[in-house]
Amino acid sequence: MAVWVGMIAMAGLAAELGLLMLHYLDDALQKPEALDSKNRLDEFHEKVAQSAAQRIRPMLMTSLTLLISLIPILISDGTGADVMKRIAAPMVGGTASALIAVLLVFPAIFALWKAPRLFSTDDKGKLKIHQ
Repeated sequence: MAVWVGMIAMAGLAAELGLLMLHYLDDALQKPEALDSKNRLDEFHEKVAQSAAQRIRPMLMTSLTLLISLIPILISDGTGADVMKRIAAPMVGGTASALIAVLLVFPAIFALWKAPRLFSTDDKGKLKIHQ
């Protein structure tokens, strides 16, 4: 039962990190200068990479603070430590996994999902931009 408490807490943090990343990625494309008629697909990918890079430091600080604060719980051996370790262990693994997924996988999936909706090619192979 205690493991599920850790899983729920970790899921909340992962959802928060993911939503913030998606918000920043989408917000970068909503700016007026983001998609003018001169932009190409590689510039779109560059914009996605830049907006993801802006979130690296805040997400690292949030996740590392949580991970560092859980170390004393994981190495403790006092009264009730066995229950607390069961809560902290899934949080450590889940937070590390969520951080990697949010920083590396989410921007790539966002670009794959959003690019076909923004760009297409005409009959001659020229790139068209959909506003």
